[in-house]
Amino acid sequence: MPRGVPTNTGLTSVRDCAWQCLACSRVTRARIIPAVCACGCARSFFPAETPSASRVELAPVDAKLFHVKRSKVESGLDRLLGGLPADGSLLVYGPPGSGKSRLTLRWASLLGPCALLSREMAPVELATCLATNGANSANLFHAATVGDAAEAMRQGRVRSVWVDSLQRLEPPELAEVFRRCTRGFWWLVSQINKKGEVSGTNDGAHDVSAVVRLEPSSPGMARATVEKTRFGGASGLVEEFALAPQAPQKAKGRKHSGLSG
Repeated sequence: MPRGVPTNTGLTSVRDCAWQCLACSRVTRARIIPAVCACGCARSFFPAETPSASRVELAPVDAKLFHVKRSKVESGLDRLLGGLPADGSLLVYGPPGSGKSRLTLRWASLLGPCALLSREMAPVELATCLATNGANSANLFHAATVGDAAEAMRQGRVRSVWVDSLQRLEPPELAEVFRRCTRGFWWLVSQINKKGEVSGTNDGAHDVSAVVRLEPSSPGMARATVEKTRFGGASGLVEEFALAPQAPQKAKGRKHSGLSG
């Protein structure tokens, strides 16, 4: 053992290490890192291999994981965000009465089965909202905890999770939401603070895939502005949404009596 080298350190011996020159790619075997390469370059070596290290397997990148599809939930939503991926999260925030819960509930129910984590509205308020916003209530299911909702999604029983609102969650629950919101799709509703920012969750807003600010524009309408997106859209896009489904227009023509054939 060379003088000055400690023993029983738990480190791998460098006796068989190979050092490669950055300048000429020459590989030199030595006990310690060489000072000068045969090509004349000094301090140009880096470890070429580590015999004791296990091989690291890297998974190939699957482009399908990043494919954003048209959601077919609502044409305005697809125009705003460019579609929705299989995994991701949308944070919608705005002032009270702007339609955050009504719109996101409708979108979530039309996307497919959804687990609801409602901490903002009482059951009667939630039922009233569902009766007037055009949501498909058959696709909505209550979840008691963040973990229950995430497990239901992992099992394939729901397509997404809806959380309203983030301010009502305890700190451990809020941290769990942002930790889990990269698997499956998450609809997150938040209030707005006096500075016009996402209330109390600015750090978490960096973890979500997209952020949309919602504001009332005219009676029964809401204006949505994209502030951040990792989907196919772009920041700054604006779209208006009706808070209640529009009734289909009656066809004009002569009235017919009796049964239609």
